[in-house]
Amino acid sequence: MIGTSPDGSHAGQRRLIRPQARVADEVLGADVQLVHVAELIDREALRPSLAHETERQTDRVRRAHDAAAQLPLLAGGVAGTTLPLRRASYTDRLAVPVEVTTTRDAMWATDNLVEVMVSGCQIVTTASRFAEDLLAFCSPAFGYVRLHDAHCRASVHLPQKRNPYALTVLRGGASMAIGRTTGVLTTVRTPTAQSDNWMHTYGEVLGTIEHAAVLVALAAEVVEHMHVCTDKLGERALSGFTDATDLAEQLAVVSGADYRSAHRAVGALASKAEAEGRDRFSEADLLELNLADRPPREPAASVAARNVPGGADPGEVRRQARRLLRRTAARRQWREEQSALAATTRANLLAEAAAAAGPSSAGSAAAG
Repeated sequence: MIGTSPDGSHAGQRRLIRPQARVADEVLGADVQLVHVAELIDREALRPSLAHETERQTDRVRRAHDAAAQLPLLAGGVAGTTLPLRRASYTDRLAVPVEVTTTRDAMWATDNLVEVMVSGCQIVTTASRFAEDLLAFCSPAFGYVRLHDAHCRASVHLPQKRNPYALTVLRGGASMAIGRTTGVLTTVRTPTAQSDNWMHTYGEVLGTIEHAAVLVALAAEVVEHMHVCTDKLGERALSGFTDATDLAEQLAVVSGADYRSAHRAVGALASKAEAEGRDRFSEADLLELNLADRPPREPAASVAARNVPGGADPGEVRRQARRLLRRTAARRQWREEQSALAATTRANLLAEAAAAAGPSSAGSAAAG
């Protein structure tokens, strides 16, 4: 069942809800796993593009995190104030890079709320797209991937059936995040000074970020413990005319024809073979294309031949993985720095408040 982790401990005991700054690390954790899986699965099954997409999500999370530090600190009234307030002293003590704009912008702008919501929504949408792929690949019709028992549940009626419950959670969770984001966008669409109806948005923003962290942690766990059935992938590697692109490219090189014409010729042969009940090209098909002396590549050779930047060649995939790992390390360092800064700021403010309140409250503040 979904409530029990692969090592036998209860998943509910794990602290999956993380602050916004930690979402980036969770995303990149799943990101690296995706790259490793992409080396094993057929190039049309799971592409490393999801890994790069999640990498870009961490940049959006960081922008949203920085935007949250824009506070209406010592802004005064709508038109400012004539009091000699020392803004810098407060920003230094809070350790936040508050950008001075206008009072109205600092208090009533909505773009930062939306930025935070959209960053969380995009992350879980990527996780949901990955879950959609796995739903197909782990079905009996494909059988390319087998989820861990901890991420499945038994069917009520079919004893042999393993329902991919974790994938359903990811898909449904993404839909919830999209709905909450839409709700916030609708709520903040008001005149600038009418902000009382925002009372619901703050909880929605924080709830969506916590929700995103939980879903990304689940996606990372699914990838970590699933099994990729490489034998079955190898057996079916040439089924369905998967070498058609190779043949079209070879035909364009040999005949000098443009690729569109080569594409059309190979497609016509595939349709003819399919009508005859075949799912692979025959030697007669190659002879008809004048490619008899250029037999189709084996699957491994076909993948290795795609060694252009961003291609499916294992060496190129590993190069991309190393790049992502380096960038992941930098983002993890940023997260740790932000967490430490927040902890220090909180401790300093509590100590300052306790000192201002007097000796009687010092013990309470220290305990908090």
